[in-house]
Amino acid sequence: MLIYVLLAAVLITFVLGHYIDTAVILLVAVINAVIGYVQENKAEKALNGIRNMLSLKAKVIRGGHRTEIPSKDLVPGDMVLLSAGDKVPADIRVIRADNLKVEESPLTGESVSVEKKSGVCLKIPFSVTV
Repeated sequence: MLIYVLLAAVLITFVLGHYIDTAVILLVAVINAVIGYVQENKAEKALNGIRNMLSLKAKVIRGGHRTEIPSKDLVPGDMVLLSAGDKVPADIRVIRADNLKVEESPLTGESVSVEKKSGVCLKIPFSVTV
């Protein structure tokens, strides 16, 4: 909005013949535009840097090789390797764990960590009665 007011002032002072005022106001408008562009460019770069730092990576065994991939690229069959402090990158089945506790507060609101155990996942028969 400020830039529009300044441009209107440039037109009015030019029509009235105040050329020095016109030049000063135009210079202020140009400086304002340049500073705004530079600040927006820096903010965008900082935001991209934060996005890259927060992107979740997963350590997996895929095709017999241990590798690190973005969590969005996980597929069924990948074996995810977790260590202390890691974020769980997906909904996974625990095959082997030693004293595994997971903080589920973003999902459940509970502030206490939940202990997870490995074991067989039993399929329960599903029936519908009408």
